[in-house]
Amino acid sequence: MRAWLNSVGADGEVIGIPFGQLVIVLALIFSDRLGLPKLRWSGCVLKGLFMGVGASLLAYLWGVLMAFYGAPLQDQPILLKISSAGPLEFALLGMVAGIFGPFVEEVYFRGWWQGVLAQTLSPGSAIILVAFVFAVLHGVPLLLPGLWIAGCIFGITAYRWGLTAAIVAHAVFNSVTIVAARSGLT
Repeated sequence: MRAWLNSVGADGEVIGIPFGQLVIVLALIFSDRLGLPKLRWSGCVLKGLFMGVGASLLAYLWGVLMAFYGAPLQDQPILLKISSAGPLEFALLGMVAGIFGPFVEEVYFRGWWQGVLAQTLSPGSAIILVAFVFAVLHGVPLLLPGLWIAGCIFGITAYRWGLTAAIVAHAVFNSVTIVAARSGLT
């Protein structure tokens, strides 16, 4: 089995992460004790799509700026992993980063933390603070400003149109990033 996984370019990290996130997603779907906002899909998908494309364009401009100053983003480990992934690994990365990751992260950061902080801070302060923590926890210092901007956009989207729109925006952002990394556009 291990030889087969290696032959298609998968490793334990890529196999384990989707299953861990799937458990979290199932726990969140079937748990009403967290007091999370209800997910509404009508009217949110198009707004999330628009905001995700906007976040992607801003992140791309950040990448262009970094390349201009001699710090190419394509040398970042996660982007190298995406561009060199085997077929199974790439499919799993796409599923994790394009579906499960945005769902879990948006429920946690915008659905829970932003809501909790907005009770004691202004909504703008909550958005900025949660976006900063979101960016730092991704653990890639060179990408921190771009992730902070994207986190602010996801926070504004969640505040303005709801958690579902933020999940869609995040999924679009991650999907565009994956396709760009795979095709060498980063």
